[in-house]
Amino acid sequence: MYIRTIKRKNKDGSVVEYVQLAHNVRHPEKRYPKAEVIYSFGRRDQLDLAALRRLVKSVSRFFDPEEKTDPHATPAPGSAITFVRSRPAGGAYLLRALWNRLEITGCLCEAAKPRVLSPSVSIALFALVARRTLDPFSPLPIRQWASQDVFLGEEIAFQQRHLDRVRELLTTHTGNIQAAVRQSATRLWDLNLDREAGDCTDARGATGDSDPDTPLLADWLSLLLRQVAEVNTGMPWPGIRCAMQRLQLGEFLDAGERVCRFTELTRIQRNILDKLEIDFPQQPPAVNLPA
Repeated sequence: MYIRTIKRKNKDGSVVEYVQLAHNVRHPEKRYPKAEVIYSFGRRDQLDLAALRRLVKSVSRFFDPEEKTDPHATPAPGSAITFVRSRPAGGAYLLRALWNRLEITGCLCEAAKPRVLSPSVSIALFALVARRTLDPFSPLPIRQWASQDVFLGEEIAFQQRHLDRVRELLTTHTGNIQAAVRQSATRLWDLNLDREAGDCTDARGATGDSDPDTPLLADWLSLLLRQVAEVNTGMPWPGIRCAMQRLQLGEFLDAGERVCRFTELTRIQRNILDKLEIDFPQQPPAVNLPA
């Protein structure tokens, strides 16, 4: 594992340099080694040097004093920071912010009364809509996609029964939920939703691959979130999604702690969040792992 820099030439002739954590893997068929990027630190001219110094200091504490100045010293087994995985996080982060502003979970809770919805049902609904918005052609089951292919901002697990409850609510209370969300969106952004998002049946073909197991209202919510992002940024949704999905959350193990870090925001990501009046993501705190 090593840190490398790569350069990319823009159309205007300018050159941008990126800093990446990488390792070499062997091609499964041709058997030659190639670099595989594990984590991107972002542009070199926007590099958070203080964060790198903290990383170096954190790694160095596992070395003996003489090893800190010897680049060829062999580290003790199990002493290094271990990379676990990296998942796209920016798209879900943007959707969650719009979701909360529209109070969609509250609309669902109101429709479910007198029953109380559990957090697992709420995150199951968000996962269902987020998948339709970010990755509608994914072949993975929704629970596997939510835990492996994306960081939804919450690590609350949900089961098949929670998805079944969501589908029941969306199918039974379509009119009430849609009316409440329409009212919230109109109040916040003065959108003409008859023109922008249409009815549930209009949304089915606009969200990608048709999924008979996904309620029509989930497709409508997905389309609404896309339209809100497009109207407020002036960008088409595919461009927004592509830019925001490059914001990754890296997960590491360090001395009995689980450490997660977002990659540095790019200029276009900052611009999108600014136009939507969404706060930049904060680095999550480290979590102590059970012994």
